[in-house]
Amino acid sequence: MEGLIIEYQDPLFGLILFVGFIFIIALLTYLWSLYATKEQSNHIESFTQRFYINTENQGLDPLLFNPQTPKESLLLLAQTYFTSGAYEEVIKITLELLKGQKESLERRDLLMLLARAYFKAGLYKRSEIALVELLRYHTREPAALKYLLLIYERLQRYDDAIDILDSLEEMQEEVALERIYFKFLKTAHAPKLTLEEKSTKLLALRQHPTLLRPIFGYLLRHNPAITWEHLDGEVALQLIDVLYRLPKEQLRQVAPKDAKLHALLCALGAIDEEAQPTGNFTIDTVNALTPSYKARINIAFIYSCDNCSSVTPLENHRCPSCMQALSMRLRTTLAPKDKHEAYYAF
Repeated sequence: MEGLIIEYQDPLFGLILFVGFIFIIALLTYLWSLYATKEQSNHIESFTQRFYINTENQGLDPLLFNPQTPKESLLLLAQTYFTSGAYEEVIKITLELLKGQKESLERRDLLMLLARAYFKAGLYKRSEIALVELLRYHTREPAALKYLLLIYERLQRYDDAIDILDSLEEMQEEVALERIYFKFLKTAHAPKLTLEEKSTKLLALRQHPTLLRPIFGYLLRHNPAITWEHLDGEVALQLIDVLYRLPKEQLRQVAPKDAKLHALLCALGAIDEEAQPTGNFTIDTVNALTPSYKARINIAFIYSCDNCSSVTPLENHRCPSCMQALSMRLRTTLAPKDKHEAYYAF
C-alpha cells in the first residue's frame, strides 16, 4: 500500500498522468469535431435535397457542374447572374455548390446568396428556410437577421419581426426606426381591431414625424371622415399623391382649416378660388396657371430615398434599393397631360 502511495507521489508519474488526460481530451475533441462536421455535411446535403432542381435541359449547361470546374468560377457566375436578375440560375448554382461544402465561411456566404436569390424571386418561405439554416451555424449574423426581418414584413408576421429586432438590438444594431415602423404595421393590420380602434391607435402614433405619411395615407384610404378632423395643410402637402387619387367629389366636401390646405385643394381642382402661396413650388405653380393651362398639365410624382438617393415611380414605405424603412420622400413636378396622362392621371 505504501509503495502505491510513493508511486503516486512520484513527479514523473504525475506528469505521465497529466499528459494522458490531455491526450484523451484532445482525442475526444477531435472525434467530436469529426462527428459535428459529418452531421453538418449530412444536414446541408439534406437541406439541398429539399430544393433540388434538375439542371438538365433547363438552359444551364450541365458541364458547369463538372468536378474539375473551379468553385470560385461558379460562385462568380452565380453573383453575375444575381446582378442581372437571373435568380433561377443563381439558385441552381448555389444549391450545387452547397453540396459537400465543409468550409464554414464559404457555406455562410452561399446560404446568404441563396436566401437573397429566393427573396428577390418572391419565394419568401424558401428564403426564410435558407436564412434559418445559416443561423444554425452563425447565430450572430446581422445581415441574415435583417433579411429575415424583411421576410417577416412581407409575410405580415410582425411579432416574429419584433423578436428579430430584439436580437439585433442585443448586437448593438440601430433599430429605433424599424421599431416605430413595425408598430405602425402591426396596428394597421391587426385582425382583431375594428377600423375605429385602429384609427385611434394610429393617430396616437403621429407624434413620430416619420410616421405622418404612412398613418394619414392609411386613414385617407380607409377612414377619411376621421382623417380630416386631424389633417392640416402642412401634413397634407406630404400626401399630395394620395389626395390626387381621391375623387373630386370627396375633396369638395372638405372644409379646409388653414391656408395651405385651402391652396392644396385649389390646386387639385376641388375649390375654384384664389389661393395663397404655400411654399410648395408645384402647388403654387398650378394655382398660378389659368384654367386653360391647368387642363393641359398633370402633377407627376416620384419617390426618392434619403438614405441612398435612389428614385422610384412607385410608392413604398421602404426603399426598394437599400431596404431602409421610412426613408422615401415624395417629390412632385408638372408634366404635360398628353404625354404622361397614362402614368400620372389617377
